Parts: sequence; C-alpha cells; structure tokens
Amino acid sequence: MKRQVLPLDLSRVAGDTVRLRLESIPSFWLLDQVALDFSPERPLTTTEVAAASGRDQHGQDVRDPLAAVDHRFLTLEPGDFSELRFTVPDVPAGRARTHLVRSTGWYRLHTGEAAEPDVTLLTRTVKEPLGFAQLSVAMMNDALAAMRLAAR
Repeated sequence: MKRQVLPLDLSRVAGDTVRLRLESIPSFWLLDQVALDFSPERPLTTTEVAAASGRDQHGQDVRDPLAAVDHRFLTLEPGDFSELRFTVPDVPAGRARTHLVRSTGWYRLHTGEAAEPDVTLLTRTVKEPLGFAQLSVAMMNDALAAMRLAAR
C-alpha cells in the first residue's frame, strides 16, 4: 500500500465544487481513497538517482540504452527481463520518501497472425471513451468464465 500525491491544476474550476474522474484498467490500480489537500505547500526535495547496476537475463549491462532519451532502446521480448539496482541516500529525520520512475518508451503487442486484423475492434478501443478499459473488462470476464467452466 502506498500514498501517492499528485499536483492538480484547479485554475479552470468555477465555484467551490471539484469533480474528479479517474479511469484505469480494472485491478491495475486499486484505489482506497482520493482526497484534496488545500493546506499550504510544504518544501519538497527531489533527488534523481541513476542506476548503480542494471543487468538483463544474460548478465549484460543495460544501463547505457536506458540512460537518456536518445533513440537508443532496451528491447525486451516475451520472457526477457532486466533488473536495475539503485543506491539511494538516507532519508533525513522527519522526512518521508516516495519512489517514482521516470521513463520513456512504448509497448509493442505481440499477437498471433492466425486471422485478419480486427480493425473495427481496434478503432473502437482507441476512439471510444474508456474503450481500452471496456475491452479489458470484457476480456477479464471471458477469462474468468473460462476458468469457471474448466473447474467444473
């Protein structure tokens, strides 16, 4: 469990009511509470820490392609992994630490080529509000139904 604090731009809010809409794929984020804090801001210190070591499943150093946004990439295929380790400074007395990862990149989905692409589904997923989340829920429900049938 972790508390995550995010800045929120309220400059366009009219009146004294703030409405938030959160969207996520089910079970990707599990939220217990959402709150707004209007107290004065306290000092914040950020420290960027570079990876002290980084190895892939073959023991190769992976830090160099991850060090900057420079069109060099670390490509991981299904079954691949990388492990990064960091040396972090001690937390000063009376302070707390939050860890965040700054990264760039993308996912390339690997799919079987057994059928023609479902362009209608892809278009709906990308263009409809909550399209990807709705597809994820449907797929999860199908998987759960298949598990129930298999358990009989």
